[in-house]
Amino acid sequence: MKTIFAALVFLFAGATAMSAERAVEGIHYEVNVGGRYLDLEFESFGQEVDGYFLSGTLDGEVTFPLGPYLGAFVGAAFDKSVGEQYDGDLEFDDESLGGRLGVFYRDPAIGRVLFGYELEETESSITWYGGSPYDSTEDVTSESYLALVEGYAGPVTLRLQNTRIFYEFDDRFSFDEDDYVDAAMAAVDWYVTPNVRLGVQIGLEDAEDSYSADIEFQPSFMGNVAGFSIGYFRADDSEDDSVTNGVSLAVHIYFDRRFDLKTRDRHYR
Repeated sequence: MKTIFAALVFLFAGATAMSAERAVEGIHYEVNVGGRYLDLEFESFGQEVDGYFLSGTLDGEVTFPLGPYLGAFVGAAFDKSVGEQYDGDLEFDDESLGGRLGVFYRDPAIGRVLFGYELEETESSITWYGGSPYDSTEDVTSESYLALVEGYAGPVTLRLQNTRIFYEFDDRFSFDEDDYVDAAMAAVDWYVTPNVRLGVQIGLEDAEDSYSADIEFQPSFMGNVAGFSIGYFRADDSEDDSVTNGVSLAVHIYFDRRFDLKTRDRHYR
């Protein structure tokens, strides 16, 4: 994976010497409001657990230029999730707050290379109503490091990325070599029209056997100031016999930049 990233970055940097377009044409503001539903099947302490998660997210991000080829972004998100086992014995309640930032090198005619960092704090509660009822609350801190390479070919965007996530549980310090996961992904996006994008993603590394697809559209009759996205997600983990299916819906609100979705993605986001 590291070798592939290095080769792509080298080829990208050499190719961009021939273009004069800016990485980010202007400051871009975006607010996202979304929700998702996850159907879960897994085994815990020798018991089959079949339940669901329902969550909502409020997210904001600002992207701005740093020079002809460089751009940067900062963002924050709040997420609230509730769920329960279908037979009512187990309930989940999570709240998380996080912030992120990153820099990228982009030629709008060729592609982009991005590096990002995210810090997230989560309070996770579990209530068990079985034979011996109990409550458990745990604070989880995660640090994520993102590396991404994408290339543009007409209406198609090809993307390869990896997010390495380190976890810290309560007072146990665990940001070390053995306490992380690599959530890698390969993706293809296709702009059916300048305002409609279809995407397919396949998980790699620790996210293997996961698949997702989504559609984002930006209605021109609304003045291109808002967009909508719908997605589907599935993950199968043979090690713990878990299966997750999910659907998502989000509304994207933009400020001051009224242009089509393809231009927004490749010149401003």
